[in-house]
Amino acid sequence: MSDQELQEYIVKQIDAGIDPEILRSALEGEGINKAKIKRLISEAQTSKTNVVESLAKPLPQADEPVVVVASAASSFEPKRSFNLGGIGKIFKHKIVWAAITVSLLLIGGGAYGYTILTLTPEKVAMRMLEEASDVQSMEFEGTVNIELTTATALMMDIEADSGDEQKAKTYKAEIKLSGVSDLSDKQNPKSSVNFNMTTEGMNFGFEIRSVDKVTYFKVVEFPLLGLIGGDTETVRDQWFKIDAESIKEMYGTSDEVEDLNLDTLSGEQLQKIQDLYVQYPIVNLIEKLAGEDIDGTGTHHYRFALNEENTKRFATETIKIIYPTNIEEYEQELSDGIGKLFEYLTIENSEIWIGKRDYLPRRVALTANIQGNEDETFDGSAKIGFLVNYKNYNKPTQIEAPQDVKSLNEIFEGAQGRSRDARRLADVRQIMTGLELYYNDNNGYPPALAGKPHPTQAPDGRRNAEYSFDDYIAEYPEYPTPSGQAPCDDNTSYVYSRPTRETYKLTFCLEGETGGLTPGDHFATEQGLWDGQAEPPISFD
Repeated sequence: MSDQELQEYIVKQIDAGIDPEILRSALEGEGINKAKIKRLISEAQTSKTNVVESLAKPLPQADEPVVVVASAASSFEPKRSFNLGGIGKIFKHKIVWAAITVSLLLIGGGAYGYTILTLTPEKVAMRMLEEASDVQSMEFEGTVNIELTTATALMMDIEADSGDEQKAKTYKAEIKLSGVSDLSDKQNPKSSVNFNMTTEGMNFGFEIRSVDKVTYFKVVEFPLLGLIGGDTETVRDQWFKIDAESIKEMYGTSDEVEDLNLDTLSGEQLQKIQDLYVQYPIVNLIEKLAGEDIDGTGTHHYRFALNEENTKRFATETIKIIYPTNIEEYEQELSDGIGKLFEYLTIENSEIWIGKRDYLPRRVALTANIQGNEDETFDGSAKIGFLVNYKNYNKPTQIEAPQDVKSLNEIFEGAQGRSRDARRLADVRQIMTGLELYYNDNNGYPPALAGKPHPTQAPDGRRNAEYSFDDYIAEYPEYPTPSGQAPCDDNTSYVYSRPTRETYKLTFCLEGETGGLTPGDHFATEQGLWDGQAEPPISFD
């Protein structure tokens, strides 16, 4: 049923004497938006009152203009004809509210009836919130431009020297977003978002999907991954999933993990949050601007401001819905935190474009300014410009779970294994270098002691060396723990042996392919690194 049909139905029922509360209950039982029902019933009652008051007024004189107001769907039979200021036209039967009200408001002057046709910013905002709460799907795309000024060196600033006192520097970034959201199945909401950022001459790209209560994440481009120990080639374009099962697989079943609420919100929770948009509107339309066409859709264009009090209430009530237990102790802290945010945050150039026919947001633009405090975590300032377009409301979408997905634990274990292998090769090379320095000064390699080079003895094993091994390596490297997965799960140390005074063998294991070596057991000798039993030895220079 369209809004027009629903409005006509409500007007007829109220005209027939049906109690508004009984009508409200019946319509809610049909699944119609509660806020919309409340608005249309209120408008019907107000409109009926205005019509009765208009009919009760004395007839105008011949040259006196008349204002006739009707509801959006009401139809009535006038008890008498109205002489419209000498025009001599007689109106009877069904009066088209839009044509009459608009025309008479333009020429009537003086006082006039107040109805839904008077599109005040408040009514447009309320109608937008009502319609938005019924949205089943939509697409969006936008741009975020960031200017961040801080004396703290960021990870992307690879030229910064953390040891020096930093001067304030401005970083700029451009983020492009696009995606689709599908809430048609409240028990299985879906979404897909593409994220691309350009900053400091580098590009970052990610894709995120949410399907069947599982979040999937893919790194398209992340140039800094190598700097934090990651393997770019292994992770790039690989989907992995984040869900409660993956988290518990990685971190066990501690109380903190058990308390994690990682499931997608239920249909009932989503509906409650959507209702909050209407109950606590966080946007106030404060100035009407010139309308525009966006993608062929005519729009109302307004400047808006955020409602601080409603933002606090909306955020607090939303958290209560998501985490229904133990929220009371944090409620005031959350409200205070939002209040503090408004101390540092100012919004300017905030505009919204709302479709004239469907009352749905078509574009939002704003600039957020954040001024930090030296006593707080952030001591700089930021200017963030948003421009987001919305389109294709309630159109069919196709969001599927990706194929060839790895669990978060697999990705994490793989990264840890590569990090352990890199550490093993570095340790082995350090030991080999120390052994060669010892050999040059002592004309032989040190004796073995419990699988390690003897820290003090000479090559003959009968006296202390003039230049002992611990002069070159004060602390023998510890084997990375845990030992890792097969084939290295039984290895716990770098095992040193000395077959002769002029030869040695150092055994170790790699979990994966690293530095040209295959996974498994390997050894190093005075001749170099050996890939298992392969010959010749592999150079590590």
